[in-house]
Amino acid sequence: MNQQQGSFEYNSSSTTWNSNDNVARTSSTHVQGGTQVLHVNAIGANFEKDGQKIGTQDPFFQFTVNLEDKKSFQKTFTHNNGGKTPSWNQSFNVTLMGEPDLFVEVLDEEKTAPALIGFAAIPINQVVHAQGAALNGHFDLYDVKNNVVGSLHLILQAQGFQNSSNQQPSQESRGQSYVNEAHQKRCKSIRNKEHASDAAGAIFGGALAIGAGLLGKKYYDGHKKEEEEERERQEEEERRQQDYTQREEELKRRESEFGEREAREKEERRQREENERRQGGGDHHHKSHHEDNHHQHHHKSANEWDPVGTYAAGDRVEYHGRTYLCLQGHTSNPTWEPTVAASLWRAA
Repeated sequence: MNQQQGSFEYNSSSTTWNSNDNVARTSSTHVQGGTQVLHVNAIGANFEKDGQKIGTQDPFFQFTVNLEDKKSFQKTFTHNNGGKTPSWNQSFNVTLMGEPDLFVEVLDEEKTAPALIGFAAIPINQVVHAQGAALNGHFDLYDVKNNVVGSLHLILQAQGFQNSSNQQPSQESRGQSYVNEAHQKRCKSIRNKEHASDAAGAIFGGALAIGAGLLGKKYYDGHKKEEEEERERQEEEERRQQDYTQREEELKRRESEFGEREAREKEERRQREENERRQGGGDHHHKSHHEDNHHQHHHKSANEWDPVGTYAAGDRVEYHGRTYLCLQGHTSNPTWEPTVAASLWRAA
């Protein structure tokens, strides 16, 4: 490049691909004057997964600096069966008029409509400010939900700037990219067209077999059925959660009532014993007789635990030498021993 007093001139080459004869041809471009040009060398891409359900995706790369001008897009050839790692090694030139971003897209070539694989907006300033106004970078690509789906490898050179150089950067680096709102809206439109084409293709294919109307209804009914089943599953899960919460609250309430009742009984026993001690030795026989009767009554009410018995909340049983209090009414089961059925029994 020759640059003097704000003007410059340089020669560059651009590779084009003819899909008819499957041959790449290189042509030279001569730029002269005060024009600023961005040289784009599309090396390839790397994606996390292949979006094709059958076969392998066939990616191509396209870009522009002006989203409003659909004719301004330039694109590479389609790498048939490129899958997750397509490569193009194809170069382009685009004249800059102060545009801030390079809008890039990678799409899968389909018979109906291209399918979006990933897109991004690449700030051009990072190229202009790089050493020699050139950048050998890997740029993140996104889906329409702002998720990173892979990366795009480009070599970008800005010509016509003060620090421009003819030397291509050899060291690869991580470039900056982001999701531009207007670009995202365009890519959502591409995706919607793809889905509409897929649906139309499915209906057309079904029409050859059983009729488009029948297939469309079957597809719609199947979708509605899946939605209904999912709604019923969610409602059932909510009911189970509510039942579980209610049972837990009921158990806590009963345990609280039993605790308060036992505290009252304990306090009553303490007061009786205190009164009996105050009465002195003359009432010793009466006291002993009262305690014996109370013990006999308690022992009588706490029968041995019956593996097939029916119990109500508050019942007491004897099991392995200990007294247990029933927390909730139930008909016993041989496997629900008081020592293991914590939701039914508590040691008294």
